[in-house]
Amino acid sequence: MIGRRTALAAFGSILAAPALAAAAYPVSVSDVTGARITLARAPRRILVGDGMLFTALSLVDPDVAQRIVLLDGFMARYEPGFYAEVARLYPGFAAIPILNDFGSAGVERALEATPDLVILSLWQKSSAAAAAAQFRAMGVAVVVVDFFIDPIAHTGASMRLLGRLLGHSDKAEAYAAYHGAALARLNGAGLAAHPASVLLQVYPGLMSCCWAVGSAGFGRFTPLAGGRNISAEQLPSAFGGTLSLEFVLRRNPQFYIATGLSNRQGKALVIGFGIDEATSQNSLAAVLAQPDIAEIPAVQAHRAYGLWNFFNGSPLNILAIEVMAGWFHPDLAQAAGIDARASFARIRDEFLKRDLRGTLWITAESA
Repeated sequence: MIGRRTALAAFGSILAAPALAAAAYPVSVSDVTGARITLARAPRRILVGDGMLFTALSLVDPDVAQRIVLLDGFMARYEPGFYAEVARLYPGFAAIPILNDFGSAGVERALEATPDLVILSLWQKSSAAAAAAQFRAMGVAVVVVDFFIDPIAHTGASMRLLGRLLGHSDKAEAYAAYHGAALARLNGAGLAAHPASVLLQVYPGLMSCCWAVGSAGFGRFTPLAGGRNISAEQLPSAFGGTLSLEFVLRRNPQFYIATGLSNRQGKALVIGFGIDEATSQNSLAAVLAQPDIAEIPAVQAHRAYGLWNFFNGSPLNILAIEVMAGWFHPDLAQAAGIDARASFARIRDEFLKRDLRGTLWITAESA
C-alpha cells in the first residue's frame, strides 16, 4: 500500500505539472550503459536508487523533490549533514520515504511506490541488476548515470541525459557546458607537466592505514589536477584498497589528502555540508596525529589536507579537481584562473540557487 508521504509526494508532482508541460515527449535516450530508454510523458513519480544523485537532479530541476516518491537511504545514513542541509533548502525533501536496500523486501516496497522512472548509478549496475530487471519487466523505465566510475567522461553526458528525461534540457546543458569549460581550463593549465605524488587516504580513523583510492572517483581527478596517485598501479580494484605504511613511506608522497564525511564516527575526518570549519579543522588535526599517519613526511612537512569524500559520485566533482590543482601547483592554478572557492560560489548562486553551507575541503594548520 502506498503510504501517506508517498501520496503527498505524488500530489506535489501534480502541482508541478504546468512547469513540465513545455517539454516535448515522448523522449528517447541512451544511458551510460548504452541501454535505450523511452519516456512517453514527463516523469512524475521518480525512484532515486542512489541518494547522492540528488545534487545532479536538483541542478536539472530545482523542484525535483516534489517528483521523488522513494529515495535511497545512503545520504540520510552516512551523510547526515548533507541530508539536513538539503532538507533545510528543498521543500518536501524531508517527507520523501527512504529505501534502505534493493533486497526482495526493498524491491516490493519500491514497486508499491509505482514509479514511472528509476534512476541508478553505474556503480550499482551489478548490485541492483535484479531489481532493475523487475522494474523493466513491469514497464518502468530504468536509467543509469555515472558520476563515479568515469566522472570525467560521464558527468556532462549524465547531466544532459537527466535534462532530457526530466524535461529541463536547458538547465542541464548550462551546467554540462560549465563543467566542460572548467575541465578544458584544467587541461590547458600545464598541471600535468610535473605531476606531484600524492596519497589519498579514504576515511582515516575509520579504516586502517592506509586504505587508498583506486582508479575511480578521486583516482580520475588526480591526474587532471597535476597529481600522481601513488596507489594507481598497486590496487586491483577501482574502488580502492590497502597500502602498507612501509610502501607509503618508501614512495614518500609529496602530498597527503584524507577524505571524510559529515557522519561523526570514531576518529575520522569530519567534513562536508553542514560542518563548520573549526570542527573540520580539529578533526583533521586528530587524524594527522594518529601514529602511522604522523610518520608520513608530507604530514610532517604540513602538506596535508582534507576533502569531502562524496565529491565522488557528484557533478560537483569539478571543485575537488580545482582545489587539488591549487594545492599541488598554486602558481599554475592561479595563472590559469583556477579558483575552487569562486567556482563553488558560482555553482551555488547560478546553478543550484540554494545557500548550501559547509566545509568541503580543509588545509591542515601548521603547528
